[in-house]
Amino acid sequence: MNKRTRVLVAEDNRLNVELLINILEYYGVDYTHVETGECALKAFEQARFDLVVMDRHLPGISGLEATESIRALEQNEGRERTPIIALTASAIAGDRQICLAAGMDDYVSKPFKMDSIRQMIDKWVNLVD
Repeated sequence: MNKRTRVLVAEDNRLNVELLINILEYYGVDYTHVETGECALKAFEQARFDLVVMDRHLPGISGLEATESIRALEQNEGRERTPIIALTASAIAGDRQICLAAGMDDYVSKPFKMDSIRQMIDKWVNLVD
């Protein structure tokens, strides 16, 4: 595991934040936590991340809107595409497709189990050597 791996966590639910941060800290991942879509976009503009874990329903601009803005920023600045994992409690049909259409790369529904989110993060940033 490369200790310089950086993850942006955009989530406003305290319990979910604690679970995500526990996983990231256990594996020695550097992370930045924000609670709004605006803060997620600002953090992404100011730093490079290896992965973004983004709640779909953030206060202010949604996780979907923040993702679309991140994708535009990457394209405009010639940045490599950063994987974005959607987190959502939404139960509407087609929710996964909506997230993927907005530019997210993967999807985890809430409530999530610690092992399922660890596996999802590991899929994108290889937590375990």
